[in-house]
Amino acid sequence: MKFKISILLTCLLTISLFAQQKSVKVKAKLQHADLIERDPKKYEGNQFLTGNVVIEYKGDLVYADSAVLYQDKNLTVVWSNARLVSKDKTITADKMEYDGNTTIAKAFKNVVLTDPGSRITADYMEYNKTTEIATGIGKVEVKTPTQQISSEKIIYERLTGNIIVNDTYKTIGSDGTLVEGRNVVYNIKSKSANFGSEVFITNKDYTIYSRKMTTNDLTGITTFRDYSKITRRNDPSQYIITSDGDFNKKTGEAWLRNNSKVYYQDKTLTAKKLYFNDKTGFGKGEGDVFLDDPKEKRFLRGDYGEAFRYLDSAYVTKNAYAVKAFDKDSLYISADTLLAVKRHDVDSTSFIKAFHKARFYKSNANGKADSLVFNQTKGIMQFYKDPILWS
Repeated sequence: MKFKISILLTCLLTISLFAQQKSVKVKAKLQHADLIERDPKKYEGNQFLTGNVVIEYKGDLVYADSAVLYQDKNLTVVWSNARLVSKDKTITADKMEYDGNTTIAKAFKNVVLTDPGSRITADYMEYNKTTEIATGIGKVEVKTPTQQISSEKIIYERLTGNIIVNDTYKTIGSDGTLVEGRNVVYNIKSKSANFGSEVFITNKDYTIYSRKMTTNDLTGITTFRDYSKITRRNDPSQYIITSDGDFNKKTGEAWLRNNSKVYYQDKTLTAKKLYFNDKTGFGKGEGDVFLDDPKEKRFLRGDYGEAFRYLDSAYVTKNAYAVKAFDKDSLYISADTLLAVKRHDVDSTSFIKAFHKARFYKSNANGKADSLVFNQTKGIMQFYKDPILWS
């Protein structure tokens, strides 16, 4: 029993000492002033300091041309060339207040905070030395080596490197990328951003709209977690729709999931899993692949497929079939592998080529062969190896 009481007393004593340490106030120390005056009728009878004023708050130095030191409140008010130097950061402003009880500095007008990773300007700023959190209000602008962020209110957490904006904002990247939206957390250390709501991005190659996404400037990877659209600027008819995917703006590669869609040359490529390279024009899909070509009134389906934008061709395999629509009828073709290709060098002829175990169905005829070729432009079908036809 005595042992338990002893442990309880030790714990209470530890908590009491910890609370006392947390409540220790940082007292102001006047290091220098050219002139010290005191008038009972002014500044509540506290010291009025002028000329090269230097006041210390436990390692933090406050500089100014003029200052009032409120000893009872443990508060210093400075103006004219006001400056706070704390470790690796500096805050300058027209006027500043430093509260030794809360370790909060308040800066007014033409506020500038600089540290090794950023430069922040604001109309007003509060900086908490204990938490190392700065809150800028009114025409706030943050400049980092890769970004320039502007908003009406920005919170900067120096310990985590997070820049938090819960209001509307605009960001300009070092490569000219423009970002506009609301609600973002940008991390200076990892060069990453988490967009919590709608965002619009414009760079020299693409425009991006997303309801929720993250980006990383180091890798160039953008990850989408809600409805998003990526559009080529030089050809708005080519774009990607996804709600679950990753896009590399440096290489133009996209890895898409959950039946995302790629639109190119008036065609649509859809699959459970998609890879598409916008620079090479190559795309491939796995799982319920669907390639729709409205101009040709045709679509292809299969469990795996590949598309080649610059060759104007595509193929599907594994449970592959194609449907070609006519005015009053449709043609159904199935095979192990189906290839759709359009020639541009001679006469822009469109073909469907079916390889191995090829079959076709139409209302007035059907047949099978090892392989077949259907010339859509001329309406001619050719059969190879063991053809059988029924009419």
